[in-house]
Amino acid sequence: MKSHFSCILILLSSLSPLTAAPRFAPSHISTSADVERVAKTKEGDSVKTTRQVKVRLRNMSQTQSSVVGVECWMFYRDLATDRIAVQTQDRSVWSLEPGKLGETAAAKSLFHYTPMHFKRAGGRGLRTRFHKVDASGHKYYGYLVRVFENGQLISELTSTYGFSSSASLPGLADKSPFAPAPAPKQKEKASKPTKR
Repeated sequence: MKSHFSCILILLSSLSPLTAAPRFAPSHISTSADVERVAKTKEGDSVKTTRQVKVRLRNMSQTQSSVVGVECWMFYRDLATDRIAVQTQDRSVWSLEPGKLGETAAAKSLFHYTPMHFKRAGGRGLRTRFHKVDASGHKYYGYLVRVFENGQLISELTSTYGFSSSASLPGLADKSPFAPAPAPKQKEKASKPTKR
């Protein structure tokens, strides 16, 4: 019994490093994001699609207004090299009143690519020959959204599991790229006339 209790204490002590400080600052701002396909056209064997990321922000506080900065990236996958890279980046600043919902259309971009396909090379019937055409161009891969409040990162939203700023944008710090919000001006007290 004593040895079993000792094992439990050792296990709990080994878990103590997991109680590290969280990466995201606490906030009363609720965030969510998704991407929609605005348009899609085909030109021969190639495809053109326009995608747009939409970010929704809700101020859960009923008394305090907030100013938040939204930073958004869209990524493409190069079908010829399988490389992932940034297609476009967008930044915006939003002011949210207490209890209000705000929606912003963040990044928007056109992706142009040609999927792998086969073309007829000659022959007829069972002797028809085809040759392979490799995929090429830039196809939509995913998005990354970061939300800041008071100079601190409060949320990071991605479209792909395991896709994060550290993985997709090496060297990107959690420091806010937005200028600090100006402090609210205090009303000046009217000076009382002096008695003579």
